[in-house]
Amino acid sequence: MAEFKIINTDDPSLYKDKIIKFWADYLPNTPAERFDWLLYGNRAGKTIWLIALLEKNQEFIGSVSLMPRDIFHNGNIFHGVIMGDLMIHADHRVYGPFMSLLKSAVKYALDNNFDFIYTIPNPSSMNVVGRLGFKQYMEIDTYVKPIKIGKYLEKYMPPFFAGLLSYLPEILSRIITRESCLLSRGSTREVFQADNNFDDLMKRYRENKGKLFGDHSSSYINWRYLNNPVLNFRILAYHVKKESELTGYIVFNQSDDKLSIYDIFPLEEDIVEQLLKALINLARKEKCKAIYFALPSQHKLTTIIKSYRFFNSKDTMKLYWIENNSLNLSKWCFFQGERNV
Repeated sequence: MAEFKIINTDDPSLYKDKIIKFWADYLPNTPAERFDWLLYGNRAGKTIWLIALLEKNQEFIGSVSLMPRDIFHNGNIFHGVIMGDLMIHADHRVYGPFMSLLKSAVKYALDNNFDFIYTIPNPSSMNVVGRLGFKQYMEIDTYVKPIKIGKYLEKYMPPFFAGLLSYLPEILSRIITRESCLLSRGSTREVFQADNNFDDLMKRYRENKGKLFGDHSSSYINWRYLNNPVLNFRILAYHVKKESELTGYIVFNQSDDKLSIYDIFPLEEDIVEQLLKALINLARKEKCKAIYFALPSQHKLTTIIKSYRFFNSKDTMKLYWIENNSLNLSKWCFFQGERNV
């Protein structure tokens, strides 16, 4: 069995080429630009890398990352990390650094007084993270709202016949869903840069005692979403009146003909419905096949989205958590944007 050592660093520039090569081999579709994105722009701090090196020649054989994330609650800021980017060289997976890297990541987070560390492991790693002290905190279900039914039928028939057969069901789906009877109010428009209005919204949001939420400052939103090298994110912003202050927004990604919601940040709960209606109208206008939305299975938002004919796709993720501080997460609504992608 080859001997190796684990090092940690918040400036892995020396290993940049190796990390990018590992992404290409083990996490396909991860662009090289993500390396600098993880290093610069996150208000919570630089991403920390735990790197496994062979003792005999210092060969890079694996890594795991810890991306800082801040959570706000009752006037307090809790500093934590998201564990991801676990990659092991194919030649070292049996007797290699798999467990050592994970143990080192957890130890680093706790020793450096981070308040929490969380991850969403793949099914084969769930037992492993359990042995490291992680506890399953919540299940996150993916809901889907079909928009263009004909797109599904095209798998089985020519587009012309798929369009004919889907015409009536699509009309009925608009009538029996809540957005058809919800009165539109306020103003919703797409924005391409987060400005001071986002900071003002976050400040007002923090005044609501009991709210638990991640950083939504303008600098974070610009870095996390609008400058993201992996996915092309878009934002719909909502104002009660056209020139009034920002009162909510929804973040989404459009890939091919599918639209995925990554974040919703409303000052009041009724704004969620206005944002959903605007997004559904946009999806129809741009001829999207469906809208996807992942959120905790027991969260009250599930009742709202079901009234908009979002169906549980039975695709479930499990969030695992270790806390180094007393933090009640029962009011935290975990969206896709809370991951390290």
